[in-house]
Amino acid sequence: MRVKGLTTASRIISQIRNYSWYFPFLVWTHRYDRRGVKPGLTALILSLAVRPRSFSIIYRRWLATRLPPEASNIEPDGGAIELLIVSHSKDFVTLPTCIKAAVASSLNTVSDIVVVVPDLDVQACQDLLILHDLQAKVVAETSLLPEALVGDLKSSFGGARHGWILQQLLAVSHCLRSESKGVLLVDADTILTHPRSWINSSGVQPLLVSSEYTPDYYAFLEEIGVGSNPPKHTFVTHHMLFQPEVFRELLGGLSVDGFLGELGRQITDSRDRGRAAFCVEFELYAQHLLKAHPSRYQLVKFANRPVYGEFAAGQMVREAQNRQGVFSSVSFHAYLRS
Repeated sequence: MRVKGLTTASRIISQIRNYSWYFPFLVWTHRYDRRGVKPGLTALILSLAVRPRSFSIIYRRWLATRLPPEASNIEPDGGAIELLIVSHSKDFVTLPTCIKAAVASSLNTVSDIVVVVPDLDVQACQDLLILHDLQAKVVAETSLLPEALVGDLKSSFGGARHGWILQQLLAVSHCLRSESKGVLLVDADTILTHPRSWINSSGVQPLLVSSEYTPDYYAFLEEIGVGSNPPKHTFVTHHMLFQPEVFRELLGGLSVDGFLGELGRQITDSRDRGRAAFCVEFELYAQHLLKAHPSRYQLVKFANRPVYGEFAAGQMVREAQNRQGVFSSVSFHAYLRS
């Protein structure tokens, strides 16, 4: 009986230790992700005491949440920018609000709005935008990626995973082809809540820093010669300003279609070797910018809040407004809506 009691106590202690890593995550999510709050040394020490083996993860998050919420001295005199959103019918509930908020919050003029959707969703998306009095160009996916590449990705990844990679490559394709000074890519489920200047006349931009860390992202980028592994900073931030001229430096003499085909081949080859996750829009651009152009960015706090629950469009607007001034953006991810 005594042994059984000890076994039960040991199991409880083990469970507490296994789940204790959530503590620093919850503390930072609910407090330190806010624009005006940053963790001090005490928060770092306490979090490390709870999870000492997670030093690199906790320290990276600590650094990310200590950054300023805005860049300094970036005037919106860098010219007009494009707004790009890669969407799907599941995101149509947030899409109109996403577009309106991104345009309203940009201190740079937004000259064009481009929404990329699956071919079958083009008409529905056009009707939705007309209903909300939004003027945007709706682009079918097949106009941006070679058919053979799409087929290879589908064969390698299947179902939902194929769609996730496809979305990234669609964004890469548009940004590489754009003639704009900057392309503001925003996830269709994310609403920007704070005014921001995105690029100045010297090509300096804010670069938002996340604390998410998925090792496979950076192992793959290392394979193709971009960034460092592990990275000093990570940039999975649901929205980002891309400078197409900087992004095109990665082409290495290839055409855009040639580069996309080669990148797709490298992804599928890496997948065949067991790699499970890739980030080839945000991280590919940001890690290149970080290394190649240290004078053309300022690191800025992400200050994003994921919102849990199922909401109608009007409720989403109110939820975003309630967090205005506290967070720079809010995200209504589909997996959080149940």
